[in-house]
Amino acid sequence: SMTAQGITYMAASGDHGTTWAVSGVNYDYPAIDSEVLSVGGTSVTVTSGGARSTEVGWNSNGDAGGGGWVSTTDTFNVRPTYQSTSTFLAGKGVPSLASVPYRLIPDVAFDADPNTGYLVYISGAETQIGGTSGASPTCAGLLAVMEEQLIADGALKANSSGKYRMGRV
Repeated sequence: SMTAQGITYMAASGDHGTTWAVSGVNYDYPAIDSEVLSVGGTSVTVTSGGARSTEVGWNSNGDAGGGGWVSTTDTFNVRPTYQSTSTFLAGKGVPSLASVPYRLIPDVAFDADPNTGYLVYISGAETQIGGTSGASPTCAGLLAVMEEQLIADGALKANSSGKYRMGRV
C-alpha cells in the first residue's frame, strides 16, 4: 500500500552486521528488502575548521557492520535495478552484478560513529549517540526537508488525492 502511494520507507542496516539466520545464513530484515531504503553508517573526521577530511564505513572496534550482501536465493534478495545500473556504484570495492547478483546493503549511509554522532536531549541532558539507529532518522529528516522545499518552490505538485509525494527514494 505504501509503495503504491509513493511513500519511501527505510530501515537501519544494523550496527553489528547481520543478525537474522535462515538456513544458517544471517541477514537483517527489513534492511535487505529491496522495497526498503537501507541506511548504513560512516565514521567522519573533520578538520579544526569543521570541514570533512575523511569519511569511511563505520566499524568501531570491529563490532559494527560495514555493508555487503547475503548469498541467499530468497525472492526479495536480488540486486535492484538502481544498484545494477547506477554509475556511482562503479566505485572502489563495489562488486559487479555478474559476481554478486544479490542486494547490496546499505543503499546510503550517514554518520553513525558514536564519537562523531548526534547530540540529543534525553530527560533534559545532552547526550551524544550514534549507530544506524541515529543515521536512519537523520536520513528520514533530510528527505522530509527536501520534500518541503520542493513543495515551497512549486517543483512538487499535489497528486489526484491532494497529497504531495516526492515518490519512492
